[in-house]
Amino acid sequence: MSGDDDPDTCVLLASVCHGGTDFDLYGSLDPCFLLARLGAGTAELLAPDVLARLQPLVEEALAHGEEACP
Repeated sequence: MSGDDDPDTCVLLASVCHGGTDFDLYGSLDPCFLLARLGAGTAELLAPDVLARLQPLVEEALAHGEEACP
């Protein structure tokens, strides 16, 4: 992945910037992708209420372990 020009990252950040209303998107994100983005500092860009709604996906990603991610 090359960072912020990754299409999924752009979609995620655009959704958050436009009110974070497209939470169906988050439900379909690969937990490994989400964990990688949060680990890369994306979490700092998200509002606390958005992070709270993402928490189940974060927990799922952590439950699988980072070693399971490419």
